[in-house]
Amino acid sequence: MAVIISSFIRYWIALLILLGYVNVISCKYYKAAVVEYQPFYTEKTLHSKEEAYQLVLLRNLRNYAKWIESARNQGASIIVFPENGLFGFLNRETIKPYLEPLPEPTKIDGRYERPCAQANLDKFKNCPVLQFLSCLAANYEIAIIANMGEVKPCNRQSNDRCPADGQFQYNTNIVLDSDGSFIAKYHKKHLFFEPEYDEPSTCEKVVFTPRFGVSFGIMTCFDMLYDCPATDLIHKYHIKNFVVPMAWMKGIPLLQANQYQQAWSRSHGVNLIAANIHFPLADMSGSGIYSSGQIKGWYYNNSSNSEAQIIVAELNSKGSEPLESFCRHGITNTLNLLPSGTKSPVFQSTMMHNRYNFVLLDRTREGHASVCFGTLCCHLYFSRNQTSEMFALAAYDGPYYVFNNFHLQVCALVKCNSNEDKEQCGKPVYHSRTIFKTLTLSGTFSNRTVLYPTSLLDGIQLIVPQMTKFNKKAKILTECSSNKPLISAALVGRIFDGN
Repeated sequence: MAVIISSFIRYWIALLILLGYVNVISCKYYKAAVVEYQPFYTEKTLHSKEEAYQLVLLRNLRNYAKWIESARNQGASIIVFPENGLFGFLNRETIKPYLEPLPEPTKIDGRYERPCAQANLDKFKNCPVLQFLSCLAANYEIAIIANMGEVKPCNRQSNDRCPADGQFQYNTNIVLDSDGSFIAKYHKKHLFFEPEYDEPSTCEKVVFTPRFGVSFGIMTCFDMLYDCPATDLIHKYHIKNFVVPMAWMKGIPLLQANQYQQAWSRSHGVNLIAANIHFPLADMSGSGIYSSGQIKGWYYNNSSNSEAQIIVAELNSKGSEPLESFCRHGITNTLNLLPSGTKSPVFQSTMMHNRYNFVLLDRTREGHASVCFGTLCCHLYFSRNQTSEMFALAAYDGPYYVFNNFHLQVCALVKCNSNEDKEQCGKPVYHSRTIFKTLTLSGTFSNRTVLYPTSLLDGIQLIVPQMTKFNKKAKILTECSSNKPLISAALVGRIFDGN
């Protein structure tokens, strides 16, 4: 009897879905795909939208189709492509032929419009990229997140924000559902040296729910370093799944793309699906899928002959509970250490565009060190397998680079890019031979600081999160031996007040 009832229920659910009364099925588990893609682009200035579409955009869209087919064959329900993935990097003038006048996602009779539907071909005729992706989503029955350029004409007489060329140009993510419906778009708020684009007047908090029933937050690259929309979506809207197209460059030794993706997912306890552009000449690489810092799949390769890559992984839509740390020992409060645990004097060196205060670790296998930057004092206890390589403890408290509204607080242990010249401390390092058997890092961070625990291993490898213990309340990061040499371990803090 139970079997008959179960079959009856399944029959009616299927019928309701077919008739359109049930549009979404909530899934506990789903498979996601990210594509680290190297776009075809041209340095030639193109003068018409037709030329840009036929010579560049269509070529990349056809490549997207191959990756979408691969993702669907591996069971993925959603796929994320990178920022700038359809045309590369352009200036404000050369990007114009690539821009589309995207409409707002609109419901007609309770359903979002499908740009590729026969009835909508004329309405969306000026948005060929949107139409093409809509057809791909419907044909392969997969939700697609893609980044593209959007144009919106404006009047300088009635709008004092209107640019000199009479149009707003936005860095825009679009979302197509698995039936081809255009269900969401998001304008990147925090631009990183992108004069081709304009900053939107507000920070958009966009949530979308594809037909498989999981709700996602969306943002773009540099947005991950701000509270809006990221932390607002987490704390106000309780979003546990995020998709992020990226064009993230360099960042070693503190903010390499995968390193920060893992730390962000871990600190907020969420699922993160991040697709970075593949552009090795600018050290743009690093994509991944994470759950509370656990690595579900990732890719990094900055060699000149490296290629695009797809990653597919399964996620629990509710997120993952942090796994128990393997670290059984370690100092629980390094703030009780002596003010200075090293004989080396404090010096300054540049790291990630800022002047940090550094102190060299003594050439001992075991010890401790402290260094301050204003009111922020960083403390380290360590033991290691050898002393031939130069390491330093660094501290910084202040604005990041030229972004005065971007407040950083950082405590970091880093390998120096020289064993003789301390001025090389803070420079990018790709390899190490030193294994830290234990290390405990802490700092006198502000109570308003949001901390991201990051680690980077030899060869630009990620650490297994169970090999660390992060006490968010006490602001302490402990690492136990992973038997892999260390490049850096850091507590990267953001103070969002005033952002």
